[in-house]
Amino acid sequence: MSKLQEKIDQVRDRYELDYVDRTLIKYLIQFPAITQRELGTIVNLTYQAVSVRVNKPAFKAAINDVTGTTEDNLKEAARRASRRLKKLVDHDDPEIAAPFVKMALANHLTQKIDMTVQPVIRYKTTVEADGSLLQEIMDEDKHDKKE
Repeated sequence: MSKLQEKIDQVRDRYELDYVDRTLIKYLIQFPAITQRELGTIVNLTYQAVSVRVNKPAFKAAINDVTGTTEDNLKEAARRASRRLKKLVDHDDPEIAAPFVKMALANHLTQKIDMTVQPVIRYKTTVEADGSLLQEIMDEDKHDKKE
């Protein structure tokens, strides 16, 4: 049994999905561009009957449970990419591993450098004759000069 079918079976009772609903979910996930007319042909219903089924809140909730949220999907994709990159970095053949090691280090070092660079604004504060404070932003070329 496929992972998709297992997920569909897990939500079957929660959303009271019959065989037709489960079949529609399966085809909608496997073939996102499929039309309701084509789905109707597969499950022997009119496209209007398919439309009624797929627009029910329980049906939509079931599809969301089966497919997961975008955030969950992105986290899972990142985990898979990380595992695959680790395999490539640890590869026995240096010609295969070297470009991936270089890429991983370059991205890591770039991120560290980018995260530590912060703009600095320096002010010059003077006390006026009346006791008030006057603050001015110093020019960049005067930052290192002492006055």
